Amino acid sequence: MLLASFGMCVVSLAAPKPAATTKAPALVWPAPPEPARIVYVQSATQPAGLGAKVGGFRRFANWVAGGQRGNERFVKPFGLALDEADNLCVTDTADNSVSWFERAKNRWHRWERIGKLRFAAPVAIAKQGDTLFVADSGRAEVVAFSIKGELRFRVKEGLTCPAGLVVWSDRLFVADSQRHQVRVFDLRGKPVTEFGQRGT
Repeated sequence: MLLASFGMCVVSLAAPKPAATTKAPALVWPAPPEPARIVYVQSATQPAGLGAKVGGFRRFANWVAGGQRGNERFVKPFGLALDEADNLCVTDTADNSVSWFERAKNRWHRWERIGKLRFAAPVAIAKQGDTLFVADSGRAEVVAFSIKGELRFRVKEGLTCPAGLVVWSDRLFVADSQRHQVRVFDLRGKPVTEFGQRGT
């Protein structure tokens, strides 16, 4: 890439014609000629890289204290999901935090605890409406809470190591890696059904 740019620069110096601009090809998978299913859009190491803004008071407090609160660097982002409005939801298993990026307001929301409940190993996340669902394998439960940080419910029954979850319609599907099973709940945490076993 560097050689191509340098070569264009030399050509434009040698000949006074305007240099044609070339756009770098997008990173996609699978490679052409197969139709692209995944396209690289961007990467970020902290919320500001996604466009999140820190409020004036928080910026001042960070300046006084020399901190980065509200713009903490990602340490080990693990669980990723998009909500209905394509807002990013992410868990970080190194600092045991859960975050949601409210794109319309460029606002980053981050929780390490809900009330007295502190996350231990949040590995998966989903969001529907104003409720976030977090699979915490360290606590062996799913925690549901509002975007205001209010606990809605906890699901522990029949879970050993919840490793993934998804909300589909009015159901919450939770994959348990130790039970080799998917347990299904309604959106209030009541069990509905389960399926799967070791080897299937």
